[in-house]
Amino acid sequence: MKDICILIVDDQVSIRQMIASILRRDGYTNLLQAENGKRAIRVIEEQQVDLLILDWDMPVMTGLEVLKWLDGKMQNSNLLKLMLTARSARDNVLEAVEFGADNYIVKPFSPDTLLSKVEELLKDF
Repeated sequence: MKDICILIVDDQVSIRQMIASILRRDGYTNLLQAENGKRAIRVIEEQQVDLLILDWDMPVMTGLEVLKWLDGKMQNSNLLKLMLTARSARDNVLEAVEFGADNYIVKPFSPDTLLSKVEELLKDF
């Protein structure tokens, strides 16, 4: 399970690096990164991605726009989607879930929270 492909999408390089470091320490090694939603879609189109960790607020293309694109293009996909955002309003959570987010983490978050959400998503993988 630790060899699954995880794509980390956030416009802040420090956040991407922090998430990658947390995941690496837990044994995940196949990690990709993208700085915005448009780049993430290119990566998803080019190779097999199993888990998408996706920030909501990014320039060029937001995380919600990525979810909407995926919802229209990849309805039967096994791609798991974990939304990562500072948006904590119930309406935001519901909107993300409506467009296919499998789980949701509010920033700031602890390494344990990230790992438990990832493991929860991957338990049946």
